[in-house]
Amino acid sequence: MSAPLRLGFMLRIPTPDEHGSRDVASVYQDALELAVAADQLGFDSLWVTQHHFGEVDSALPSPLVFLAAVAARTKSIRLGTTVITASLEHPIRLAEDAATLDVLSGGRLELGLGTSSSELERAVFGVPAEEQRSALHRTALTLVGAFEGRPMPRVADAILQPRTPTLSKRIWMATATRAHAHFAAAHGFGLITNYRPASLSPQNQGYVDDYRETTRRLGVAPRVGLSRGVFPTLDTAGGRRLLEPHAARFVERGRRYGWLSSSFTVDDYFEREDFHFGHPDQVISRLLSDPGLPLSTELLTGMLAARLPPRDFVPVLERIAVDVAPALGWHRREATAS
Repeated sequence: MSAPLRLGFMLRIPTPDEHGSRDVASVYQDALELAVAADQLGFDSLWVTQHHFGEVDSALPSPLVFLAAVAARTKSIRLGTTVITASLEHPIRLAEDAATLDVLSGGRLELGLGTSSSELERAVFGVPAEEQRSALHRTALTLVGAFEGRPMPRVADAILQPRTPTLSKRIWMATATRAHAHFAAAHGFGLITNYRPASLSPQNQGYVDDYRETTRRLGVAPRVGLSRGVFPTLDTAGGRRLLEPHAARFVERGRRYGWLSSSFTVDDYFEREDFHFGHPDQVISRLLSDPGLPLSTELLTGMLAARLPPRDFVPVLERIAVDVAPALGWHRREATAS
């Protein structure tokens, strides 16, 4: 019998707006408030993504530092990184920071690793695009050794402090490619994916199925975190009106920086495979027909383009936890006190 579906919340931390009505401290405080709300609503996990220099409208270059603040304010929710761009990181320093957070949080860290899609980031950190895959894989294996107490490379007397040996079993790889998925499966890592079959190249079709099959063959339970935009509202038209200015900003920036085509429109944004919005019944129906859901063990919900304050976003989280997720097979954990 398969394990019950787990429910995650992908928390986005946008850059302050250009008009200066909110500074970065206010943005971080809003994000912390949303993290506490997710914990109180019984979400299993909270996930943040690392981005440098604000290029993709994100003000979170140091996710482990932010998650330490979340750990101090929450009780049970697991603390995940959908992506730390590990191909740009020094593996030993990353291991030390991750281990420290894991100890401080009572063993709640879920460490997701990936590569950078930003030419700007790669240029600043001095890692050519063609070297990223090997850099990521080396870093991931170094982390495993460090967490499990093996001596550091080249220095036999150096052992990672603080010790947190079980963290090696809580590493994930964020990818949409067969090569990284095979690597994750071979080493018992989880897989974080936005799995959109229509957008995959022929060589990457079926990579999630391959990952699940390989983990099972190796006797390892598959861990697949499926990233989806989920935005249930009682009024579908009102929900779109609430999101429209944020969608327009997302599309404009995507065209400007090249991670969206010049023909991509706001309507295209609302019709993406990985975005389910509308009345809770509509969201449930779309998710139940989503080809990624049967392959996943954890649904990572979020609205990564929305710059919404807690007063607008907490009701959305409530609808996800109360109306949507239980219809998908999620069993709510005990809610925590603030």
